[in-house]
Amino acid sequence: MLGKGRLREKMKIITTILEKDGGFGVLGYFSDGKMALTASYDTRNGTSNAKQHENVFKALTEYNDAVRISIERGWTLAFRGQPNNPLLS
Repeated sequence: MLGKGRLREKMKIITTILEKDGGFGVLGYFSDGKMALTASYDTRNGTSNAKQHENVFKALTEYNDAVRISIERGWTLAFRGQPNNPLLS
């Protein structure tokens, strides 16, 4: 299971917040080094999606592609980075 065990030592989280038409979208990448999860949420219509990946590199590529495609479709980048959380670093 993703994040089970030594979460504090291994977890990598990347968050992207985008804005379009007065709404926000969130894209996330979460990995414990062995497995990864990509997730999205659109506040304009309440849709969400999450996908677990066995290959962390493929998951990171998919996440980066989702950010790029969102920007190509007119979303504005509001934030992209990693949380400053001492429990996760």
